Amino acid sequence: TARLPLDVQRNLDDLRWANSVVFVYPTWWFNVPAMLKGYFDRTLVPGPGGAFDFPPPSGKGAASNGLVPLLTNIERIAGVSTYGAPRHIAFLAGDNGRNTIATAIRANFAPHCTCRWLGLYGMDSQTEENRTAFLEHVRTTFRDTF
Repeated sequence: TARLPLDVQRNLDDLRWANSVVFVYPTWWFNVPAMLKGYFDRTLVPGPGGAFDFPPPSGKGAASNGLVPLLTNIERIAGVSTYGAPRHIAFLAGDNGRNTIATAIRANFAPHCTCRWLGLYGMDSQTEENRTAFLEHVRTTFRDTF
């Protein structure tokens, strides 16, 4: 096992027993908040005992991104996020948080890992009724289909 700080080892241990991971956060500037980005950078490290490794010269075991995922116990991920911008603006801006999780982060998990996304767009102009309906949608999604 790599010589990792204790908090990183604990985070990786938490990920190793899970088969699903849900990321819940507010989207700021079309990306994940700095604290979540810091968690990814600090925890999803390469090498033995890490989240991924580099392939041998033969390339055996490498995923489509060229790396070898080591958290293959995780078979599904989901994101729940609020956005200040309308959906079409988030899309045009690249929706970097969603893309980071759905591509770069998911590559550390099982090759068949699925990704589900629930976003509340235009948060600043949503009515209480719309916010309540979104929360109910999140509840039923995770209760019934995730």
